[in-house]
Parts: sequence; structure tokens; C-alpha cells
Amino acid sequence: MGYYFVKTSDGSVGLFDEDVNDIYHSTSGAYKEAVDKFVIPSQLERFKNKTCKVLDICYGIGYNTKALLKYSIENNLNVKFKIDALEINNDLIQISPFIKSAKNKYLDFEIDKFILLSYLKSNKINFNKIIETINKNSKFLSLYKPDFDKIIQNHGYNYGVKEKLNAFLHNIYYHNISNRIKMQEISYNLSKNTLKWHINDARKVVFELEDEYDLIFLDAFTASKQPLLWTNQFISRLASLLNKETGIILSYSKCAPYRKALLNQNLIVGTYYNDKKIISTIASYSEKLIKYKLDDFTIGLLNTRAGI
Repeated sequence: MGYYFVKTSDGSVGLFDEDVNDIYHSTSGAYKEAVDKFVIPSQLERFKNKTCKVLDICYGIGYNTKALLKYSIENNLNVKFKIDALEINNDLIQISPFIKSAKNKYLDFEIDKFILLSYLKSNKINFNKIIETINKNSKFLSLYKPDFDKIIQNHGYNYGVKEKLNAFLHNIYYHNISNRIKMQEISYNLSKNTLKWHINDARKVVFELEDEYDLIFLDAFTASKQPLLWTNQFISRLASLLNKETGIILSYSKCAPYRKALLNQNLIVGTYYNDKKIISTIASYSEKLIKYKLDDFTIGLLNTRAGI
């Protein structure tokens, strides 16, 4: 699979897939898109001091999962997440902790470290591939964050002299000079969360899962580029994995066939607005979770050829 990195308008890094000929994220802002289209519409405040089970379909380089964790921490929600992340491209998962953020806060590092440690536990990591990818894309990726060198060395990778020096100098700065030392005193308690990757075709994985999910993020390429993840069969399986009381399926897609497929599962389908703009399609079995239902005119259109 061929891909290259691009910088989006909010300073975060996006990814363009050459095989699909489409970008993974909005050029207006990869991180902003995750927050606006998935995290905020998920109504995460419902799970304050509770457990939230999440199915993140098409994890990519991890923005939806990262944004979800960060939102919970920044808003003191103390949510305990159990996340199943689906992604067919193992390379993207491995480099996801090393994506440079626009504002490199200590909080971002803690989340990236949690993701890296979670992946190391999976025993599927290829250190040489990571180093090769980072060296080719140093503008967008970085290995030299505080303590990352120790984490990786503890799992069998040895740096060269130059890399050790860089890591050493960075650690002196971060731990003795930078104001981030003050932020390190804050405990984010990310260890209470679990993150598990399923590296395979999502159409197969969803039939192996048995949990009931509170949040399902469907972030596949558009139906015109990747129709196989928008079919009636696939949506039917997602609906069967949804918690009947707390569950929400969220996607950036507003296309008629997708919304019709949701209605076919007897889900209540609605729209999430931000600044009077349609941001996401939201679906649930619970009427109270859908603030703006599709109106009769829109539903009427879905029952025409447009909804096939």
C-alpha cells in the first residue's frame, strides 16, 4: 500500500493513500475533524466515571482514538475506555504513536506512550520498519520524544550513537528545563484503559467480535472509493454490535445509501450540527440520544433511487 503524509490546516498530519487515491483526513484539519465529527457528537459526558466500549473502524494513524482519550482527560471525565481498533494496514498502526502534533503538549506524549505500550504488548511490532519509515518522513514523524528511547530499547531495539545522543539531550531538556516537568505531576491514569488492535479486513473482524459497544466510529474512505464498508450487510453487523440503550454509530458520511442502510436496521438516524453545518450522521436505538432526527423530506429522498 502506497501513502504519503500531508500537513493539514490545523497543523496536524494527514495521510494520502495512493492506491485508493483519497486522503485519510480532511485537509481542513486531521485532528479537528476527529474532534468535531466523532468525539463531540459521541456525547462522552454520559460516561463520566464509567466504562465506555468503543469500536474504532479504520483506525489509520489513530486520530479518533487519540482525540477521544484526550477529550476525556481534558474535561476530567475519568472515562474508562475499552477500545477495539480495526485497521488492515499494520504499518499505520505502528507509526501512529510517532505522529508529530501541531502543539506538542505533554498530554499528547502520554497518550502516544499509552498507544505504543499497548502495541508493544501485541508482539506484532517491527522496529526496523518503524525506524525506516520515520527516517523517510522526519518532517512528520519523530522518534525522539522523552522516554520513547527507553521504552523501545526495553523491547529489544538498540540505537546508534547519534540517536542515543539526541535522546540524551532531549531528556535533559524535557526533565530539567522545560515547563513540562510541572505537567508530569498530573496523573492521567491511562493504565485503566485497554486498547486492542485487530489487523485484518474489517468485514471479517466484525463477525468475530462479541461485545456490545457504546460508540462505533465508522471512518472508512468514502463509499465511492471503498464501497465494501458501507454495504447493508456490513451496517447490519455494526447495528447488532450496538448497545441498545447507550450505543451510537457515528460517521462523517452523509450519503443517502449509508443513511438508508442505517434506517433498514430500525435505527433512529439523525444529524449532528456544528455552527449550523452538518458535521456527522448519528444513529442509535435510543431516541433520547438523537437530538436532530432526519426530517420527513430527507427520509422521503432516502426511499427513492438515491437511497439504493
